[in-house]
Amino acid sequence: MAWTTPATVVADSTELTASLWNEQVRDNAQHLYDTMGLAHIVTQSFSASTNLNFNECFSDTFINYRIIARFSTASVSQEVKLRMRLGTTDDTSANYHHVRTANVAGTLAGLTSFSQTEGGIGNYSNGTVSGFQMELWGPKIAAPTVWRSFTTQNVGTSIAAYDYTGNHNVSTAYDGCTMFPAFGNFSGAISIYGYRY
Repeated sequence: MAWTTPATVVADSTELTASLWNEQVRDNAQHLYDTMGLAHIVTQSFSASTNLNFNECFSDTFINYRIIARFSTASVSQEVKLRMRLGTTDDTSANYHHVRTANVAGTLAGLTSFSQTEGGIGNYSNGTVSGFQMELWGPKIAAPTVWRSFTTQNVGTSIAAYDYTGNHNVSTAYDGCTMFPAFGNFSGAISIYGYRY
């Protein structure tokens, strides 16, 4: 058996401790990644669509959701609408309400819509690119669903921004949703994420 000097033992012990420490840090980081932040659920690309059905995208795994989209083209400039969905059926009851604030090239305007059969969530413009983000709180809980969303549009040498706050005042747990233009069609990609807690 070879003689090991205390210095070597200390060195080996330090290396072992550092290795265990790095492994623990890595495990903790993986645990945080697995239990916190955003979890990707679905991405759907579409072209010249008149509606997008997202079935079973909401579950008991997550309470709140983030929806991100990039609208690339449209047949006409128009508002994007939302309906909550259970199974393969949209809720078309007149229980959607929203408030919209628009800033188009520095000109402010507001709009309030109550008791509609769909909720307004965003805007897109024909021939321009629009970025969209939405926070959706509690769609799978048997309580009213609320949202906050915004759209940013490239309008030539200017810019347009739309801010929405809305709710669907029905106490039903929904497992999906439908997004569609008020009229015409649109193209782009939409991703849905669940918030981990």
